[in-house]
Amino acid sequence: MNLRLQFESCTMKMLLRHLIVFLFASCTLMSFCASAQVFTEAGNEIQPSLRYALTFNKKGIVLNVEVDPTIGADLPPVLTAGIGASGAVLRDVPLKRISRESTGWHGKVTVSWSELGEAGEPDSIHLAMSGAWFRSGWDKPVRIERYLVTPGRSPFVDLSVDNFLSWSKIDLGSYRQSVEDQRNAIALNLVQPMDGKMTVVIEDKAGNRVRNLVTGASASSGKQRIIWDGCDEDGNLVVPGTYTWRSIHHPGITAEYLRMYANGRDKGLRPFASNHGWFRDACVNDKLFFVAAPLSEGGYAVISYNAEGEWVYGYNFPHGTPHGAAVIAADETYLYAVNAGADTSKDQANARHNPDWAGPHFATLTRINITSGRVVQFPEKGQFHRIFEYEASRRDPLGLNGLALREDRLYVGYRPAGGVLVFDKNTGDQVDRIEVPEVGAVAVSGDSLLVVSGDRVLRLSIQTGELTEKAVLPGHDLRGLAADTEGNFYVTDSTAHQIVAYTADGQEFGRYGTGGGPYSGKYVPERLVRPRGIAVFGDRLVVTEDRQQPKRFLQFDLESGAVVDERFGNPPYGGSGGGFDSADSMRWVGMGCEWQLDPHGTDDVSPPEPVSVFFAEEGHFGGFYNWAYRYRYEHRDKRTFLVGSGFIQTISEFQEDGSLRDLAAFSNIASWRYGCGWEPPQAFLDALAAAGIEDPADGRVGGRGVLWVDLNGDGICQAEEFDVLDVDWRCTGTRWGTNSQGLDFTFGVNIDGKTNILVNLSPRGWHESGAPRYSPLRETIDSAPRIASTPYKQTTIAESTVDRFGVTLQNGDPWMLAYGRDGKLRWRLLNQWVGVHGSHKAPLPERGVMQGNLFFLGCAPLDDVSDVTVLNGNHGRYSYITTDGLYL
Repeated sequence: MNLRLQFESCTMKMLLRHLIVFLFASCTLMSFCASAQVFTEAGNEIQPSLRYALTFNKKGIVLNVEVDPTIGADLPPVLTAGIGASGAVLRDVPLKRISRESTGWHGKVTVSWSELGEAGEPDSIHLAMSGAWFRSGWDKPVRIERYLVTPGRSPFVDLSVDNFLSWSKIDLGSYRQSVEDQRNAIALNLVQPMDGKMTVVIEDKAGNRVRNLVTGASASSGKQRIIWDGCDEDGNLVVPGTYTWRSIHHPGITAEYLRMYANGRDKGLRPFASNHGWFRDACVNDKLFFVAAPLSEGGYAVISYNAEGEWVYGYNFPHGTPHGAAVIAADETYLYAVNAGADTSKDQANARHNPDWAGPHFATLTRINITSGRVVQFPEKGQFHRIFEYEASRRDPLGLNGLALREDRLYVGYRPAGGVLVFDKNTGDQVDRIEVPEVGAVAVSGDSLLVVSGDRVLRLSIQTGELTEKAVLPGHDLRGLAADTEGNFYVTDSTAHQIVAYTADGQEFGRYGTGGGPYSGKYVPERLVRPRGIAVFGDRLVVTEDRQQPKRFLQFDLESGAVVDERFGNPPYGGSGGGFDSADSMRWVGMGCEWQLDPHGTDDVSPPEPVSVFFAEEGHFGGFYNWAYRYRYEHRDKRTFLVGSGFIQTISEFQEDGSLRDLAAFSNIASWRYGCGWEPPQAFLDALAAAGIEDPADGRVGGRGVLWVDLNGDGICQAEEFDVLDVDWRCTGTRWGTNSQGLDFTFGVNIDGKTNILVNLSPRGWHESGAPRYSPLRETIDSAPRIASTPYKQTTIAESTVDRFGVTLQNGDPWMLAYGRDGKLRWRLLNQWVGVHGSHKAPLPERGVMQGNLFFLGCAPLDDVSDVTVLNGNHGRYSYITTDGLYL
């Protein structure tokens, strides 16, 4: 998990604000006098800058020039100008220093129309110039350049009046109009204090945003002249009046990498394992051990380590492989994997959110080269080698329990197949099936195969097929199986939450892990929770857990039984469920735990480690809601709260042992259901029924807001503790969630697709249970200010954040909108291609243009009028903005 970017006041100490008022009225449009020269650049990016200005009348034309020095020259340049019409002339341009402080030169020449073969002013002229820069003591120039000449001609060829038609043609009418336009432009003259970035905005007399004029532009230190065309953000000419401009300047923002946590102790930005899955199985070969998750959207589904504890390789299954379960085995060349799951490809719309869906299921066998990481297909088997298909319900156990390799045979413990399926590892062909009732994990032990059958461990003779009982744990759930070179075998007991060790003849001789299973409070490394896959690797026992909070695999020393290594991670979906305490930089949140982490420490001195587990039943409300996407700490009245933002906004309180008790939550009906995997607490459904809602999946009621407050102090939902909005108004309920201040719930409401409301639900004291007391939902919404109108008919249903001053920023598309507590629009910034799917349509990145914004990370103080907020984008880009609307 990446450390969240920290924003402190000192981070922005170089930011400077400037506020200058200028009048804009019908009689005062010019920003400088009519006699001022308007210069045009004649060169390109690699030439010394040469600028020219033309003035002309009935008698002739005057050419003014300014030219910069070049490296290695210390004498005035020699400049020749060519001007043509019907005829052409060449003139040397006498040069003088622009000023004592300047290193540049300026000069002018005058040419009559008669010298150009014209009786009066022509429609157009041709213009070209050449320059030579000299150094003291040198008889040849250090540089020669030609300007405004047809490309392709050598810069060392002198200008010639015989070829003046190759000089640039300038239409005098168009040039005169261009000069007039620039003279009439509204110019903002400001100073960039340092090389870096600059943003400029225009506001009216009341402080309302009129135009985002310059957005995060690169600028060199020194004077800057910015032109405003007098138009607002929509391209409409503003009415005459008084307008102000504000600018913000800084040297550039660079993220400083500090540390990583919950990423297998890796030190870089590479995800070490799976984000969407967690480790279910383990295996070894002579040099490496492997742990596997059924899938990964980011990172790797399978990873390997050597005896020194170093991450070696990462592997992913081909797209289209079922991702309900995975078991693995390995030799020295290949990693073998069997995956199983539902085949929803033909019924995806129905299967996606239906926990009762039933349909086809299948299993595949895959072979991956250990060194290259590439899939090596079995002969004539194709990319997806289906080894078994059957019909089942999503609620049915998948029954894929183990994979073992002996010589050239793969043994798959697969309950839907009724036993152990045997495959040739070279061809992928099934060669046998061994019937084993309630088949579970499998492992090789010498010349035999160990097989879990229900609550027993059996020894299977490969030669005769005879089954012999070796161990029994009555009524226990046995998940994993491994054997060492001495014939001892080890069984993961998910009922006792321990690893049970047996001798070759079935005598128990030890246990690993303290047992006890799911717990909350102080973190205990030795306490296993649903242990699953195991493998013996040298003098260690590698163990995986069917557990997400935290996700980990660990290693026991075989002799002492002590935990000698733990690897945590990866966090789900880009660091979801993370956060930190801005009042104590040692307190961090991740994977359902609180961590102790020194941001400036090292793994050798102070390795990140969890200090407490939040919930015994993983997630909020008794395990129904896994986690919010991000968390922040709130300290109040000598109490410490954890506030979550995601599908459901949550407020929980830290208990003395480091666990959490849920106090309150808010979202709409659809997001309550989605956040709980479409199976919310029964009390939630009972509350909806009491409110007259028969079908929670009905889209007409999905937007209704639902507030829960823990009235009786047990941290669990009861039907009478819910407040369900009594009208079909749409309240904010988004995947990425909304941020708030304190213990508030801030959300938008949309009525009939037209009227928009911004609601701030603040505590009005405390219940006896210790939970915050809120006013009824309907009462609060009715008293909230209505928003008169929104640009492009946007609603207030969007991810949002709130700063110290009560300004709410909404991640809308195409505009990011900011509202005050009074419901009035403060400012807007262009914010197209919002979200994951919006970002897929975005063009190539452009500095100053936001793309794919997902959500606000939070706010940090900047000055006495605004905070700084940061948005996380789907393309891996972060956008920094002040909450008074200046893009950084």
